[in-house]
Amino acid sequence: MAVLALLTALGAVATGAGARAESPEESIREARERRDQVQAGQAQRAKDLDVLEAEDEELLAALTVLNEQVLAQEERVAEAERNVAAARAELDRLRDEIARAQGRIGDLRDETRGRAAHAFVSVERDSVGNLLGSSDPNVSARRQALLRFATLASNETTDELRQLDDDLQRLTVAASGAERTAVREEAARFEVLAALAEDRDAQQLIRTQLAGRIAQIESELAEMEAQQEELSQLIRDKQAELAAQERRRQGSASPAATPVLTNPSQAGMIWPTQGRLSSGFGYRRHPILGYSRLHAGLDIGNASGTSIWSAAGGTVIHAGWRGGYGNAVIVDHGSGIATLYAHMSQILVSVGTNVARGDPVGLMGSTGLSTGPHLHFEVRVGGNATDPLLYLP
Repeated sequence: MAVLALLTALGAVATGAGARAESPEESIREARERRDQVQAGQAQRAKDLDVLEAEDEELLAALTVLNEQVLAQEERVAEAERNVAAARAELDRLRDEIARAQGRIGDLRDETRGRAAHAFVSVERDSVGNLLGSSDPNVSARRQALLRFATLASNETTDELRQLDDDLQRLTVAASGAERTAVREEAARFEVLAALAEDRDAQQLIRTQLAGRIAQIESELAEMEAQQEELSQLIRDKQAELAAQERRRQGSASPAATPVLTNPSQAGMIWPTQGRLSSGFGYRRHPILGYSRLHAGLDIGNASGTSIWSAAGGTVIHAGWRGGYGNAVIVDHGSGIATLYAHMSQILVSVGTNVARGDPVGLMGSTGLSTGPHLHFEVRVGGNATDPLLYLP
């Protein structure tokens, strides 16, 4: 599954979209929409990933994409909630204005009724009939003032009532629109929340899968490290036994230190198989665990069943299952040097066999802690792993 390549290509598209967004003819909003579309496409591919079948690196890449998508969705949720709050606040404000307008209209109508009653009482008290029919100039003046007051009060009240009615109608229309906006923003909020929940579920699924794999990897690494120590001690013990046997053959009772070859080029080794060198010796950072560990040899990949031969002449000191190494063979070459051949599908020698350089020792496979057919080849000096490339032509 070429998920990593696909995500990389999508990232390139996103970068290109960002570059186009700098054009003065395009708006920031359009650039954001393009970015969001690319990110959504990446997230969808990450969610479509078969977490059980995917490689570790694919899971890690998918989790990175989903982490970014979740952060973006959380920001969209926050923005949607701000929009909902603003729409509701505007609706509440308009409703308050409507209530105040309705209250003012009620007050004006009450005031109008009060003024009419007051005028009626005043006119009754001043004998309206006499007041209006009198020819006395003072009475006439009072009559005109009373009429002007009644007319002005009536006109002012009528104008204000008309204005308030217009305002009330306008506010009612605005409130109806604000209510629709609030409903729309609330629906948008629920939509974004649903998308966020979906992305979080996918994120958690991948996290759970990765956590399980990390636990398995750490367990395997701990096992391999323990086996590395056991292997070092095994080689030392076997080399000591061979040295003791050699001394007995020579009739020497005094213990002698095993000579160690100081010039690797004198080892006379050849490459132990044909194939592609996929991993070298040294510390390398694990893509999932995030920390470095020693890779104690060379990985040479080829088809299962490819012949593996001894890199130099020597004696087989181990031939069998070796934990994470799977089916493995160890050949002692003297001078403190031993070579290891791991993950074989078939072993063709037994302990004690003397082999010459180029003699077959097994067939390539993928046994033990292996993800595919390859040979794991180590060179050990005094039991300690060293770079095989120092000994190969």
